[in-house]
Amino acid sequence: MTYLFREERGNRNMKQLAERIEFKGFVFIQETRNENLAIYQQWLKKDLIAYEVIRIRKNKTREQFGKIFPSSESYPTEKSWGNEGKTFKNLKDALKQYEKWSCEVVEKCQI
Repeated sequence: MTYLFREERGNRNMKQLAERIEFKGFVFIQETRNENLAIYQQWLKKDLIAYEVIRIRKNKTREQFGKIFPSSESYPTEKSWGNEGKTFKNLKDALKQYEKWSCEVVEKCQI
């Protein structure tokens, strides 16, 4: 997966998940996000084919293979798909999932 980061201001210099991601021939473009969740449009060539709702992973600074990786956000892994990310055919259903997961975090929504 090709990650492009932009610096997040005010959060210990954590690098935010990119607004545009290319992966396995698809292009993902961020539709909306909050601190913990995001919706991405999934494009194949010039066709919008789906929407993905994800729980944004927060990765701490770590050393691996003799290299230091700064704290950053990332997309859920393929293994965690279903629990940490879901795919929808339309924006309406994606927004429902986004709202549901948002409510789980703040625990004061009524769906």
